[in-house]
Amino acid sequence: MTQRVMRLLPLLALASSVSALHGAWAGDGGGVYGVAPPATYPATAWQGRSEAVVRVLNRLDSHVNDVTIPVGKEVTYRSLTVRVVACVQRPPTLPAESAVHLHIEEMKAQNVPVFDGWMLATQPSLGVYGNPLYDVQAVRCQGQNMEPQPGALPPTKAPSLGAIVTPHMDADHQETQGDGAYHPPQPPQTPSTGGPMSLLPPVAPDPSTGGAPLPPPAPPSAGAPPTSGR
Repeated sequence: MTQRVMRLLPLLALASSVSALHGAWAGDGGGVYGVAPPATYPATAWQGRSEAVVRVLNRLDSHVNDVTIPVGKEVTYRSLTVRVVACVQRPPTLPAESAVHLHIEEMKAQNVPVFDGWMLATQPSLGVYGNPLYDVQAVRCQGQNMEPQPGALPPTKAPSLGAIVTPHMDADHQETQGDGAYHPPQPPQTPSTGGPMSLLPPVAPDPSTGGAPLPPPAPPSAGAPPTSGR
Protein backbone atom coordinates (compact mmCIF):
# COMPACT_ATOMS: atom_id res chain seq x y z
CA MET A 1 0.00 0.00 0.00
CA THR A 2 2.80 2.40 0.89
CA GLN A 3 4.60 1.73 -2.40
CA ARG A 4 1.41 2.41 -4.36
CA VAL A 5 0.96 5.73 -2.58
CA MET A 6 4.59 6.67 -3.25
CA ARG A 7 4.11 5.96 -6.96
CA LEU A 8 1.05 8.20 -7.07
CA LEU A 9 2.76 11.16 -5.39
CA PRO A 10 4.38 12.54 -8.61
CA LEU A 11 1.04 12.35 -10.43
CA LEU A 12 -0.75 14.13 -7.59
CA ALA A 13 1.90 16.86 -7.55
CA LEU A 14 1.61 17.32 -11.33
CA ALA A 15 -2.19 17.53 -11.14
CA SER A 16 -1.95 20.10 -8.35
CA SER A 17 0.49 22.23 -10.38
CA VAL A 18 -1.72 22.13 -13.48
CA SER A 19 -4.79 23.05 -11.42
CA ALA A 20 -3.00 25.98 -9.79
CA LEU A 21 -1.72 27.21 -13.16
CA HIS A 22 -5.19 26.99 -14.70
CA GLY A 23 -6.70 28.84 -11.77
CA ALA A 24 -4.16 31.62 -12.02
CA TRP A 25 -4.76 31.90 -15.77
CA ALA A 26 -8.52 31.97 -15.31
CA GLY A 27 -8.27 34.53 -12.53
CA ASP A 28 -6.32 37.09 -14.54
CA GLY A 29 -8.97 37.36 -17.24
CA GLY A 30 -6.94 35.67 -19.98
CA GLY A 31 -5.10 38.82 -21.04
CA VAL A 32 -1.71 38.90 -22.72
CA TYR A 33 0.89 40.99 -20.89
CA GLY A 34 4.15 42.31 -22.27
CA VAL A 35 7.46 41.33 -20.68
CA ALA A 36 10.23 43.89 -20.36
CA PRO A 37 13.45 42.90 -22.20
CA PRO A 38 16.57 42.37 -20.08
CA ALA A 39 18.64 45.47 -19.42
CA THR A 40 21.95 45.48 -21.30
CA TYR A 41 24.80 47.92 -21.75
CA PRO A 42 25.35 49.49 -25.18
CA ALA A 43 27.88 47.82 -27.46
CA THR A 44 30.35 50.69 -26.98
CA ALA A 45 30.53 50.36 -23.16
CA TRP A 46 33.84 49.42 -21.49
CA GLN A 47 34.97 48.95 -17.89
CA GLY A 48 38.48 50.07 -16.98
CA ARG A 49 40.65 47.81 -14.79
CA SER A 50 43.87 48.52 -12.91
CA GLU A 51 46.02 45.59 -14.14
CA ALA A 52 46.74 43.75 -17.38
CA VAL A 53 47.98 40.20 -17.90
CA VAL A 54 50.29 39.91 -20.93
CA ARG A 55 51.65 36.66 -22.36
CA VAL A 56 55.17 36.64 -23.83
CA LEU A 57 56.44 33.79 -26.01
CA ASN A 58 60.14 33.27 -26.73
CA ARG A 59 60.25 31.58 -30.14
CA LEU A 60 63.87 30.49 -29.62
CA ASP A 61 63.23 28.15 -26.67
CA SER A 62 59.36 28.07 -26.72
CA HIS A 63 59.21 29.53 -23.22
CA VAL A 64 55.86 31.15 -22.32
CA ASN A 65 55.43 33.53 -19.42
CA ASP A 66 52.37 35.48 -18.20
CA VAL A 67 53.33 38.90 -16.87
CA THR A 68 51.02 41.06 -14.70
CA ILE A 69 51.58 44.77 -15.30
CA PRO A 70 49.74 47.63 -13.52
CA VAL A 71 48.22 50.33 -15.71
CA GLY A 72 50.70 53.17 -16.22
CA LYS A 73 53.73 50.98 -15.34
CA GLU A 74 56.32 49.15 -17.43
CA VAL A 75 58.03 45.79 -16.97
CA THR A 76 61.29 44.53 -18.45
CA TYR A 77 61.18 40.94 -19.66
CA ARG A 78 64.60 39.82 -20.94
CA SER A 79 65.28 42.32 -23.73
CA LEU A 80 61.69 43.61 -23.96
CA THR A 81 60.21 46.66 -22.27
CA VAL A 82 56.42 46.40 -22.00
CA ARG A 83 54.34 49.34 -20.77
CA VAL A 84 50.56 49.19 -20.18
CA VAL A 85 48.81 52.44 -21.09
CA ALA A 86 45.23 51.24 -20.48
CA CYS A 87 43.29 48.03 -19.89
CA VAL A 88 39.52 47.77 -20.42
CA GLN A 89 37.01 44.93 -20.55
CA ARG A 90 33.37 44.51 -21.48
CA PRO A 91 30.66 44.90 -18.80
CA PRO A 92 28.87 41.76 -17.59
CA THR A 93 25.90 41.96 -19.99
CA LEU A 94 28.10 42.03 -23.13
CA PRO A 95 30.23 39.26 -24.68
CA ALA A 96 33.50 38.78 -22.80
CA GLU A 97 36.41 40.78 -24.24
CA SER A 98 39.55 42.49 -22.92
CA ALA A 99 41.57 45.17 -24.70
CA VAL A 100 45.04 46.32 -23.62
CA HIS A 101 46.87 49.40 -24.90
CA LEU A 102 50.57 48.43 -24.96
CA HIS A 103 53.86 50.19 -25.69
CA ILE A 104 56.56 47.59 -26.50
CA GLU A 105 60.23 48.22 -27.30
CA GLU A 106 63.10 45.83 -28.08
CA MET A 107 66.29 47.00 -26.38
CA LYS A 108 68.81 44.84 -28.30
CA ALA A 109 67.44 44.63 -31.84
CA GLN A 110 67.63 48.04 -33.49
CA ASN A 111 65.68 47.07 -36.62
CA VAL A 112 62.51 45.99 -34.75
CA PRO A 113 59.84 48.73 -34.84
CA VAL A 114 58.23 49.98 -31.65
CA PHE A 115 54.69 48.73 -31.06
CA ASP A 116 52.16 51.21 -29.70
CA GLY A 117 48.53 50.19 -30.00
CA TRP A 118 45.67 48.00 -28.80
CA MET A 119 45.63 44.22 -28.48
CA LEU A 120 42.41 42.22 -28.06
CA ALA A 121 42.38 39.05 -25.97
CA THR A 122 39.93 37.14 -28.19
CA GLN A 123 41.30 38.46 -31.51
CA PRO A 124 45.10 38.53 -31.27
CA SER A 125 45.54 38.81 -35.04
CA LEU A 126 44.19 42.39 -34.99
CA GLY A 127 47.22 43.67 -33.05
CA VAL A 128 50.52 41.87 -33.75
CA TYR A 129 53.95 42.82 -32.44
CA GLY A 130 56.36 42.40 -35.34
CA ASN A 131 59.32 40.84 -33.53
CA PRO A 132 61.10 37.77 -34.96
CA LEU A 133 62.07 36.52 -31.47
CA TYR A 134 59.16 37.43 -29.17
CA ASP A 135 55.40 37.20 -29.50
CA VAL A 136 53.28 39.31 -27.14
CA GLN A 137 49.54 38.82 -26.60
CA ALA A 138 46.93 40.31 -24.27
CA VAL A 139 45.34 37.76 -21.93
CA ARG A 140 42.90 39.62 -19.67
CA CYS A 141 42.26 42.64 -17.47
CA GLN A 142 41.99 42.36 -13.71
CA GLY A 143 42.31 44.36 -10.51
CA GLN A 144 40.16 47.24 -9.33
CA ASN A 145 37.63 49.11 -11.42
CA MET A 146 38.70 52.47 -12.77
CA GLU A 147 37.88 54.85 -15.60
CA PRO A 148 36.21 54.44 -18.00
CA GLN A 149 33.04 53.38 -16.15
CA PRO A 150 30.03 51.91 -18.02
CA GLY A 151 27.57 53.57 -15.63
CA ALA A 152 24.20 52.20 -14.60
CA LEU A 153 22.16 49.88 -16.76
CA PRO A 154 19.60 51.71 -18.91
CA PRO A 155 15.98 51.19 -17.78
CA THR A 156 13.67 48.98 -19.82
CA LYS A 157 9.90 49.15 -20.21
CA ALA A 158 7.44 46.37 -20.90
CA PRO A 159 5.37 46.80 -24.09
CA SER A 160 1.70 47.64 -23.62
CA LEU A 161 -0.48 44.72 -24.76
CA GLY A 162 -3.60 45.39 -22.71
CA ALA A 163 -5.93 45.31 -25.72
CA ILE A 164 -4.97 41.76 -26.71
CA VAL A 165 -7.14 39.05 -25.13
CA THR A 166 -6.82 35.36 -25.91
CA PRO A 167 -9.72 32.94 -25.35
CA HIS A 168 -9.36 29.95 -23.08
CA MET A 169 -9.57 26.52 -24.70
CA ASP A 170 -10.42 23.36 -22.82
CA ALA A 171 -9.22 19.83 -23.59
CA ASP A 172 -11.82 19.46 -26.39
CA HIS A 173 -10.69 22.72 -28.01
CA GLN A 174 -13.89 24.44 -26.89
CA GLU A 175 -13.74 28.10 -25.96
CA THR A 176 -14.36 28.97 -22.31
CA GLN A 177 -15.00 32.30 -20.60
CA GLY A 178 -12.68 34.07 -18.20
CA ASP A 179 -14.11 32.20 -15.20
CA GLY A 180 -12.70 28.89 -16.50
CA ALA A 181 -16.14 27.25 -16.91
CA TYR A 182 -17.28 25.75 -20.18
CA HIS A 183 -20.03 27.63 -22.03
CA PRO A 184 -21.50 25.86 -25.08
CA PRO A 185 -21.73 27.92 -28.27
CA GLN A 186 -25.06 29.65 -28.79
CA PRO A 187 -27.01 29.16 -32.05
CA PRO A 188 -27.21 32.19 -34.33
CA GLN A 189 -30.12 34.50 -33.64
CA THR A 190 -32.51 35.19 -36.53
CA PRO A 191 -34.39 38.46 -36.71
CA SER A 192 -38.09 38.22 -35.85
CA THR A 193 -40.19 39.12 -38.92
CA GLY A 194 -43.53 37.76 -37.74
CA GLY A 195 -43.65 35.10 -40.49
CA PRO A 196 -41.89 31.97 -41.70
CA MET A 197 -38.19 32.22 -42.44
CA SER A 198 -37.35 32.20 -46.15
CA LEU A 199 -35.12 29.40 -47.40
CA LEU A 200 -34.17 31.23 -50.61
CA PRO A 201 -30.61 32.57 -50.96
CA PRO A 202 -30.19 36.31 -50.56
CA VAL A 203 -30.58 38.39 -53.72
CA ALA A 204 -27.51 40.39 -54.76
CA PRO A 205 -28.15 44.16 -55.11
CA ASP A 206 -27.93 45.76 -58.55
CA PRO A 207 -25.33 48.58 -58.61
CA SER A 208 -27.07 50.31 -61.58
CA THR A 209 -30.28 50.83 -59.60
CA GLY A 210 -28.63 52.29 -56.53
CA GLY A 211 -28.38 49.07 -54.58
CA ALA A 212 -31.99 47.90 -54.95
CA PRO A 213 -32.33 44.11 -55.39
CA LEU A 214 -33.08 42.80 -58.88
CA PRO A 215 -36.62 41.46 -59.42
CA PRO A 216 -36.95 37.72 -60.06
CA PRO A 217 -37.13 36.67 -63.73
CA ALA A 218 -40.65 36.62 -65.23
CA PRO A 219 -42.11 33.14 -65.88
CA PRO A 220 -42.68 32.15 -69.56
CA SER A 221 -46.08 32.91 -71.12
CA ALA A 222 -48.66 30.20 -70.54
CA GLY A 223 -49.87 30.29 -74.19
CA ALA A 224 -46.49 29.95 -75.95
CA PRO A 225 -44.11 27.11 -75.18
CA PRO A 226 -40.45 27.97 -74.70
CA THR A 227 -38.34 27.84 -77.87
CA SER A 228 -35.67 25.20 -78.31
CA GLY A 229 -33.13 27.60 -79.84
CA ARG A 230 -33.30 26.17 -83.37
